[in-house]
Amino acid sequence: MSQTTVILCEGSHDQAVLTSLAEVTAGWHRIAAKDVPDKLHGINPKTKLNRHGEDVYQPPPSCLSNKDDFLLIRSLEGIDRILGTVTLPLLESIPYDALGIVVDANEVGVDRRLQSFRKHFTSLNEQVKHLAPGKVIDGSPRIGLWIAPNNQDDGSMDDLLIQWIEQDRRKLVSTGKRFIESLKKLESESFTKHQSKAILGAIHQCVKLGASLAVSLWESKCWLNTDVQTCQPLHALQKFIEELSSQSNV
Repeated sequence: MSQTTVILCEGSHDQAVLTSLAEVTAGWHRIAAKDVPDKLHGINPKTKLNRHGEDVYQPPPSCLSNKDDFLLIRSLEGIDRILGTVTLPLLESIPYDALGIVVDANEVGVDRRLQSFRKHFTSLNEQVKHLAPGKVIDGSPRIGLWIAPNNQDDGSMDDLLIQWIEQDRRKLVSTGKRFIESLKKLESESFTKHQSKAILGAIHQCVKLGASLAVSLWESKCWLNTDVQTCQPLHALQKFIEELSSQSNV
């Protein structure tokens, strides 16, 4: 029986990582939004206008299929929108069998993120109050939570991605880190919270010169390959996606 899995994340960088991981290592295939059943179109962003009355671009969700199943990955442009008032009304607009929430621990920490998650999602499944980070609980819907980078430490998906890239491109990452350190000496405040993102942006200029980090991540598929088992946190994230979307849990 066909089933639909929805994964909500903070931003376009995280969406690129999750989509690439599902494609490269978990057997999912990107499809056009028009090939998704009409009943799932509610996952698409609604039109927003800026103060000049112009349309504001919002990145579309990633739509993937595996046989008769669908995986929809959408960024909500900020953690406050995921762990706030946006998610539940969005989910009411589509039928789904499993929900994954992916957020960054940042400097707030895993425990605080877990508390916020339980506060907002217990109404969907009572077992949420017992859910540990990195795990999936059965039910209708199944629900899973991933707190980047590894469900234990402060940090973000950027830190996890650097850990992966450093294994295969150590010299490139090392050069990127030295470059960013040299910039910090000039503009230290700019790098207080976003040093990992700055390193990723620097090294991804090798992918598409002058492009944004988001564009380069999509272009390179985050330099992911089937050897993710050599990076334990990334391998665990792969297994999280597989468990969340697996019909064996139904």
